[in-house]
Amino acid sequence: MITLAISGSLAVLAFAGQRSLRSQAQFDAAVDKLVGSIADARNEATAGVNVDGPGDGSQDCLNASVPGGQYVFAGITWSAVDAPGGGTFQMDFYAADRSATPKKACVFDTHVFTLPSVVRVNPAPGSGIARSVFIRDDFGALNVCAVTNAATNVLDSFKAGNCTLGAVGNTVLTLNLSDADGHSSLVQVDASGLAKRVN
Repeated sequence: MITLAISGSLAVLAFAGQRSLRSQAQFDAAVDKLVGSIADARNEATAGVNVDGPGDGSQDCLNASVPGGQYVFAGITWSAVDAPGGGTFQMDFYAADRSATPKKACVFDTHVFTLPSVVRVNPAPGSGIARSVFIRDDFGALNVCAVTNAATNVLDSFKAGNCTLGAVGNTVLTLNLSDADGHSSLVQVDASGLAKRVN
């Protein structure tokens, strides 16, 4: 009986240990995928061309015809929004007509991605929202902005071609990530848009 009891206890401990390791591995994989997605967004913005409509700027974001070359690829936002069931993450692709009066900008495509474990972003205290904004200016250079206020309209920055009105340039964006099993990690996006896991 004693032998059976000891064996049972050891089996429970082994199972709990395996579950803990598996949960940690899933969280680590989620964080790595998240960091990779930020790198993808930056790379897309850096190498991006106008992919709206036929690709020559002759269609606006509603696929209506406009004079050729007006709507050009303007950049990408990478967004993380906290939710009780786990964060939602997406990339939005922007086009802009900066020759118009007033200037115009719009989203023409969105890519939503999921993570292999339930990850929350900046759970309280914290804003629960984080955006890295990668803006192509009129000369093809990349401006990187950080946004932590849900009320910030990033369209204004894409219209201007630079960080403006709540989108802050030359700053580090910090993501506080966690899951229901108590794992946590910090990811930072530097002023150039490069992301790295801090812990």
